[in-house]
Amino acid sequence: MSPGYLVRSCLAITAFFLAGCSTPPEIEQHIQARQARIDAILKTASPRIASERCLNSSQYHHVRVLDNRRILFEGRRDQYWLNVLPARCSGLQSGDALRVERISGQRLCQFDSLYPLEWFAWPWYRRWPWYWNSGPKCTLGEFLPLTSDQVQQLDSTFDASSN
Repeated sequence: MSPGYLVRSCLAITAFFLAGCSTPPEIEQHIQARQARIDAILKTASPRIASERCLNSSQYHHVRVLDNRRILFEGRRDQYWLNVLPARCSGLQSGDALRVERISGQRLCQFDSLYPLEWFAWPWYRRWPWYWNSGPKCTLGEFLPLTSDQVQQLDSTFDASSN
């Protein structure tokens, strides 16, 4: 076999697999429509509220994964922060538990790493090897403060898009 034949074969096989990875147009339209609704909700943020780089662990008490790019942090007294990851995190799904690697102690900051955990990684299964059974490494973005109205609108957007 000639080296040219191997290169052409590899390119043909790669093209074949990539053709199967494209998103159907109706799904792509659905994704774009949901993103437009989310953008509209986030544009209603108060101009006086700037995004934050870090949250202290005492500021939030609940974390909800909305999709493979957005995580909602719920705090006390109707405080909410949306973290939009810089890139999609494959394997991150609504309802996932997360393992976080903090760079700065008790604060959760932009650029900290998180991993979606598989079912066996829950605390009562903290025996090797299940504890390390986590998904791909993901990186946090900035924390955008939200109002409770915005959170309700986001919830209804994600509920509607999951049907």
